[in-house]
Amino acid sequence: MGIYRKKISVLLTIFVFFSGTLTAQTGYGFDAFIEDAGNIIAKPFNWDSQDLLTFGGVVAATTVSIFADRSIKNFANENGQYKDSFPFKLGKFYGEVYPAAILTGGSYLGGLLFKSNKLKKIGFELFETLFFAGTVTTVLKYSFGRERPTVANDPYNFAPFSFKGFDFRSFSSGHAAVAFSLSTVLAENVNNNYLKVLIYIPAILTATSRVYQNYHWTSDVIAGSAIGYFIGKFVTSLHSGGKNRQVSMFISPEGIIFSYRF
Repeated sequence: MGIYRKKISVLLTIFVFFSGTLTAQTGYGFDAFIEDAGNIIAKPFNWDSQDLLTFGGVVAATTVSIFADRSIKNFANENGQYKDSFPFKLGKFYGEVYPAAILTGGSYLGGLLFKSNKLKKIGFELFETLFFAGTVTTVLKYSFGRERPTVANDPYNFAPFSFKGFDFRSFSSGHAAVAFSLSTVLAENVNNNYLKVLIYIPAILTATSRVYQNYHWTSDVIAGSAIGYFIGKFVTSLHSGGKNRQVSMFISPEGIIFSYRF
């Protein structure tokens, strides 16, 4: 579990370091983070039919892909002559937490140095998306305890809550979650559709590399990519157009009540 604590601590350190300045200058600080965290937690309680359909589609795609996991792994291993090529090395790098943390901190610093609210907003959204997606991914990893394809050729081997170590933290893919978190936030902050497509190319390389280099099953990558993408979309929607969705929660005799305001 140490490596995940270390990765999350990197993001927290960056956030705490800049949060005072950002709060004073832009409102993108600790209070905004707590508010957005409440929105993330409350969102499933407010899903509409489209949200439920989307969630069901992701679950279905992940579940169906499990049946193809072994075949895809075997095909990748039989045709693995490009595993160490530059595109796949780039994909692996793009999904690492430390480059993501540097990009996040760089956006904060750039916004402060050049007095750019746009860069400050991007930095804040990157932090939030990476933090929330990382939290969800880490919970899934320890909850499912799925064995990695590097260890065995059995995609159905799970050891829930066993804490057996790295080899049993395959589901879902953290690299894919990080990569799609980055690309989604960046893409949502540009207006050019062609540029949006280009921004997603590194994330696709990351997702592909995790399977091709035998670190993950295909279903792991589908789930991780969806986590990064949809959390990124939701986080950026909270700050779009100057609008901010707010959630409040209180306890009544009837139970815990969530109030959700747009």
